[in-house]
Amino acid sequence: MLRESSTANLVSGPDSDGVMAVVDDCCDSAVPATRELRAFADAIALLDSDELPGARDALVQVAGEAAMRQAAAVCGYFAAMNRLLDATGVPVSSDYDVAGELGRKVPDHLRRTND
Repeated sequence: MLRESSTANLVSGPDSDGVMAVVDDCCDSAVPATRELRAFADAIALLDSDELPGARDALVQVAGEAAMRQAAAVCGYFAAMNRLLDATGVPVSSDYDVAGELGRKVPDHLRRTND
């Protein structure tokens, strides 16, 4: 999603913000079902059991069952990678501001509030 969004937005202009298109509705990400994918990934990442069923259903409605399963697999892969890094002693504290160093702002709903 990030690769396609960045590529699409860079094609339309060098000053466009392809990265933000993935986490914000600021511009077209050029990825089908972007809003539904974002809502689904957010619900999984935030362990939001209230939002997950609706987000899953919405993604299936617009992209199909196979796309939802692929998105779930990608979310699972990223979760596994985070656990692997934590288990090997490479945790990244929430006070490490990668986004700030890149001149970006992490949307409030994606911020970690505790360690």
